[in-house]
Amino acid sequence: MFFIAAHTTGAFGEQVRPMPDMSRAHSYIVVDEQDFSAGYGRTRKSMCIASTADTYIARAHTIIRAAVDLQKRTGADYVQVAMTPIADIGCSDYFTAVAEHSPDGGGVAGNLRNHYWQVQASDIVLDIEERLVLRAWQEVKADFETHGEVDTEGITRHLGRQLNLSPEEVKNFWLRSVEMTITLRDYSVQ
Repeated sequence: MFFIAAHTTGAFGEQVRPMPDMSRAHSYIVVDEQDFSAGYGRTRKSMCIASTADTYIARAHTIIRAAVDLQKRTGADYVQVAMTPIADIGCSDYFTAVAEHSPDGGGVAGNLRNHYWQVQASDIVLDIEERLVLRAWQEVKADFETHGEVDTEGITRHLGRQLNLSPEEVKNFWLRSVEMTITLRDYSVQ
């Protein structure tokens, strides 16, 4: 079986794009939502979600569904969505997937051509110890930050004592979280 995706023309000649594949999307919860519209009339919304999606495809489909849902609900010209591995750590540093969607193809500012989607996802799944260390890391990070610099050695020693792990184990578990974010790779939205 195969599908043929064709662009059709709607009322007044605007191009209607087919819905992207979301067949492997998981449920998600909204962690945070913001409006970052500028004063020039373009409506821009962002959302942070958490989900149990644990594969590259499932994360890509879930982040696409969340972007479509946000856009439909708000009517925004541009939306961006980030997926965090742990709901209560927020979306400031660690991501399992990210998406940008602009229904008119204009991107964030409205002046691009054919910038409908940009989606990235990771297939790295954090185990229970890595999740524990990441949550603890985020809780104490501010205490070890000076002028924007984080004392990673100090955090690893502190968390090692707190969690009964060696500093090396703490650092390796935390680095797995960092690896998850830096290994995000493009997903082609059809």
